[in-house]
Amino acid sequence: MTESVDLIVAGAGAAGLMAAIQAARVQPQGRLLLLDGQARPGAKLLVSGGGRCNLTNRLVGGEDFQGEAPALRGAVLRALPVPATLDFFHSLGLVTVEESGGRIYPASQQARDVHRALWDEVRRLAIPCRLAFPVADVIRQADGFRLAGPAGCLHARRVVLALGGRSLPRSGSDGSGLELARGLGLRVNGPLVPGLAPLRLPEGHPLTQLAGISQPVELRWTGPAPNRCRGALLCTHFGVSGPAVLDASRQVLRALAEGREPRLRVDWLPEVPEETLRRRLSAPGGSPRLRARLQAELPGRLLDLQLERAGLGREQEVAQLPRERRERLLGLLKAEPLPVTGARSWHHAEVTAGGVSLTELDPGTLESRAVPGLHVCGELCDVDGRLGGFNFQWAWTSGWVAGQAAARLLDGRRPDAVH
Repeated sequence: MTESVDLIVAGAGAAGLMAAIQAARVQPQGRLLLLDGQARPGAKLLVSGGGRCNLTNRLVGGEDFQGEAPALRGAVLRALPVPATLDFFHSLGLVTVEESGGRIYPASQQARDVHRALWDEVRRLAIPCRLAFPVADVIRQADGFRLAGPAGCLHARRVVLALGGRSLPRSGSDGSGLELARGLGLRVNGPLVPGLAPLRLPEGHPLTQLAGISQPVELRWTGPAPNRCRGALLCTHFGVSGPAVLDASRQVLRALAEGREPRLRVDWLPEVPEETLRRRLSAPGGSPRLRARLQAELPGRLLDLQLERAGLGREQEVAQLPRERRERLLGLLKAEPLPVTGARSWHHAEVTAGGVSLTELDPGTLESRAVPGLHVCGELCDVDGRLGGFNFQWAWTSGWVAGQAAARLLDGRRPDAVH
């Protein structure tokens, strides 16, 4: 016999936990069920931020996100501003601290404390959970939805899909939720590519010799704005990583997937204008040796590599520097091409770029316009933010909206009652 409930929240990641908590608060007497395909859900939350969990950012704005329909995205984000998000976590007993760039962390610097606070609230609200219950199919029926999987079948009047995208598939976020959304007739924007992901360079590229070297840079690429960003770049044995690379990865990988050439370039000295650097490499006065004029601002191994690639030695004197080799060095320092071949893998991506189009959803409820009773939130949506807590803010906000709306609509209350 198929068990029947009022509302199922499928997925117990960040967005799903928020949705379930909000639904239970709105409808404490409702028959709610929280599902997850993993026996121990929450792996992505636990490993986020190097195990510290950058749970939001004080400075969230529309420019911090990418994806379709920015106006709709903004409408959702306004439903739960950052101060209200922090009030929610503080009400669970979580103490937070703010670090550089507006990043908010648990004061303990432990992601497990965020995870524990959410699950303690699930238990306090006595939300029934069904773990190790992967959903293989969602079938629309006249009176709701039938969810089927290897562990059995369930029926619900309403469903909140919070099954994640494709990033970090070992956490259970393996793309199956996107296939379920497609199967129900929702439009999924693509091509889906890893977001906030390290990038590969061709095997044997000179920068792979510098694994472990980090430098503040500016990255620029062709395509629609934003098409530049600043931050640290980390050289690795497979290519490049670091905050600047992660922030650029979405657009660079999308261009590659669409058959376009992103023409990614790195400025190793973003604080030094090109003409200023040209004068430094040619003007009399100062140290007679070229390397001495650059060594204060570049790691030694990086500087030596760029000198070698320009056909110059460590002892090169400025007065004897041929013009064409000076221009070659200038190009390597201010606009070195990075011939990206792809992402490291989905296993190393923090988010999914692409997903269910927000134009398919009512921004006040995140209910599908075409499939009444179905709500979508979190990484399933075509919304991804830059590094710094922005993706978690989308998860909390979208889960808040979907969970409250789904619960209120069970008894016919107006969608605009969601707050």
